[in-house]
Amino acid sequence: MKIIRSYQSRDRKIFTDMMCDYFKFDLNEEISNDRMQLVVLRIEYEMQMYPMFLRVLTLDEVPAGFLLFQIDTAENPWGLRIGQGFVREMYLKKELRGQGLGEKMVEDMFDFYLSRGVKNAYLTAESEKAVKFWSSRGFSLSGEIHEKNDLPIMEATIGNK
Repeated sequence: MKIIRSYQSRDRKIFTDMMCDYFKFDLNEEISNDRMQLVVLRIEYEMQMYPMFLRVLTLDEVPAGFLLFQIDTAENPWGLRIGQGFVREMYLKKELRGQGLGEKMVEDMFDFYLSRGVKNAYLTAESEKAVKFWSSRGFSLSGEIHEKNDLPIMEATIGNK
């Protein structure tokens, strides 16, 4: 059974492991488990301080992916467009890609945003593969580069796929 749910502190180890895999396999960046634990603690802190959300995908109770996103505020880290949604990170285990699970995670996020009155979202794309995925979900390249990570910004009107 597929379940997309909110992150809970009991998910820390599985989220840390998935983040390590995400950095290693998707971003081609080795990061130690100890350092990643600090990153995860920082994310947990930010989720308490700002409108930032982490959704976890499980299949038959086995962790399969996550989606980290926020609603930009003036105080929010990485906030660039006040009141808009910003997709910070998304990961799905490689062996599960191409089965529509990523699309379900994005739909869940869009529903979440719409329930909070957010009608526009943006993200930064790390690769051509990411641009292709997000384009198929209604995002388009804006022609802008994000000031914090120097990656191209993609944007979408939520509800317009």
